[in-house]
Amino acid sequence: MNDHWGQRAHARNSDPITSLEAADSVRDITGAQQKVLEAFQRHGPMTDEQLIALGLGLSPSGTRSRRAELVDRRLLRDSGVTTLTASKRKTIIWELAS
Repeated sequence: MNDHWGQRAHARNSDPITSLEAADSVRDITGAQQKVLEAFQRHGPMTDEQLIALGLGLSPSGTRSRRAELVDRRLLRDSGVTTLTASKRKTIIWELAS
């Protein structure tokens, strides 16, 4: 399957199973999911609030939904660290899954 730009994730048959699984996990990623994933690759761990502030061209709800989909696909994960939002509510800091 191809991603948003017609590219495909690849792994050699001789690669460890984790490499094969990683290549499979990025297949069929949507353009919006790719924007969110690239934001984490460029900026590192962040909260949903920080992610939304980057202005990725998605609604706040859409941004959170795409992040959640990437968590479901195991491309992002809960860092185990929380912080406070601007309104002083506890929130998760998300990070790239290793």
